[in-house]
Amino acid sequence: MKTERIIIEDKEQPEEELLKKPAEILRKGGLVAFPTETVYGLGANALNEEAAGKIYAAKGRPSDNPLIAHIADFDDLPPLVSVIPEAGRRLMEAFWPGPLTLIFPKSELVPYGTTGGLDTVAVRMPADPVANALIRLAGVPVAAPSANTSGRPSPTTADHVWQDMNGKIDMIVDGGAVGIGVESTIIDVSGDEPVILRPGAITQEMAFSVLGQEVPLDPAIVSGPMKADVRPKAPGMKYKHYAPKAELTLVEGETENVIQTINRLAEEKLSKGFRVGIICTEETKGRYPEGMVRSMGLRAREETIAHNLYGVLREFDDLEADFIFSESFSRDHLGQAIMNRLTKAAGYHILNAGCKADSVHDYPCTPDEAGWALPIKHGQEGGKDMAGKREDYITWDEYFMGVAALSARRSKDPSTQVGACIVSQDNKILSMGYNGFPMGCSDDEFPWDKEDEQADPYNAKYFYSTHSELNAILNYRGGSLEGSKLYVTLFPCNECAKAIIQAGIKTIVYGSDKYDGTPAVNASKRMLNAAGVRYYQYQPTGRKIEIEV
Repeated sequence: MKTERIIIEDKEQPEEELLKKPAEILRKGGLVAFPTETVYGLGANALNEEAAGKIYAAKGRPSDNPLIAHIADFDDLPPLVSVIPEAGRRLMEAFWPGPLTLIFPKSELVPYGTTGGLDTVAVRMPADPVANALIRLAGVPVAAPSANTSGRPSPTTADHVWQDMNGKIDMIVDGGAVGIGVESTIIDVSGDEPVILRPGAITQEMAFSVLGQEVPLDPAIVSGPMKADVRPKAPGMKYKHYAPKAELTLVEGETENVIQTINRLAEEKLSKGFRVGIICTEETKGRYPEGMVRSMGLRAREETIAHNLYGVLREFDDLEADFIFSESFSRDHLGQAIMNRLTKAAGYHILNAGCKADSVHDYPCTPDEAGWALPIKHGQEGGKDMAGKREDYITWDEYFMGVAALSARRSKDPSTQVGACIVSQDNKILSMGYNGFPMGCSDDEFPWDKEDEQADPYNAKYFYSTHSELNAILNYRGGSLEGSKLYVTLFPCNECAKAIIQAGIKTIVYGSDKYDGTPAVNASKRMLNAAGVRYYQYQPTGRKIEIEV
């Protein structure tokens, strides 16, 4: 597919003639990316289930992740919903058009393909003049998630959209850089009490000022990753989102402790040859002597940090950073949205610089007074002092690479034994595999030789054996592997790379790279790079572990 790009010069009063073609594409079931005041959206006719399916395909988005229907006028809402609760009406009147999405009970007009199978529909009226004019001309509600590959940082410029969507969609409407820089606030008004499902520029305080009551955060967004069997009620709740290719770690604590910790961690990674990014602010950027240092703005002006957040994460992708260490930010007001996005981008990987030995936490967490998840410090549980825990436990990387290595011991291959382990974003083992023959193909009857490949390929193993990575993927019976991580003892070949990409695996941690430079591995790395799959080599710790079986 050839993606056309049009540029809107006057963003405040866009020419209607320029928007007629993208509006027609939307009416006919095509895909158009366009600017809003929050991020760029990937639009399709919200009432056309086939068109909504194209969004999921272009983004690689899980189909249970609901889409937001965008409208241009208040009169566009009643046909989409079965009821407008009083809280929803008051919030609409206060903040529409603007960066607020409201969730209502849906009408029969809205297909389940748009709502992710839910009986509710998310609706927003954008304030951006280009978006509003385009939706009005299209004459249909426009389903529009962020116009990026699922899981990546959201696009705040048309160039970001081009990087992810060129060749996958019909058109990009280039309206320049967006204003806010983080997605809309989502408030569910379909139940007895309104609940915030995603924080954004419309803050808790602003909602309180309109409704005269507290609007709490949904527990699902303050207690760590959502379970695999839970259906998300709104975009951004369940899956890892906004993530750069590099491993991102948030560092919390007193400013001086944070700076010292980031500098130490950066020095450790740089000494091993890794490329390290550091996210900070204008106030602290001069305190980091090493690494690729990027300021997101001024702490005193949270809107500058929100505006630059995704641009900085994408820049580190362009710079091919291996690791990123970020300062943390206030969880009040707009900072609540900023920390929500950074926490999910980091996969809930938070380091508390105030803890002894700088403890890294992937959860469990305890809520603070505002209901936001904070790491539990050493020696604490529920705010009470507890007995000290063991300090010699193995790390996640040691654990999962150890499982992969143990799986390899199941292989019958006399020359090469390879094991693989696939884990979820919240560090749960999803599947394992090792190299061998398919089920029903006897290990005693099929050949293990590799020397006869040229003389008689039917007497060599290559036509018959399945590599560990593919076996691990095929062994999984739980649904989507989107966003997962693969640990494997040998760098994947080109055939396994195809399966890894198609399965949605986003990170590979490999042991040996002994075939580096061969055509198969060169092709593998080329595809993985193009698909945005991050890979890095496991660094052995030298720890010896004996298991008696």
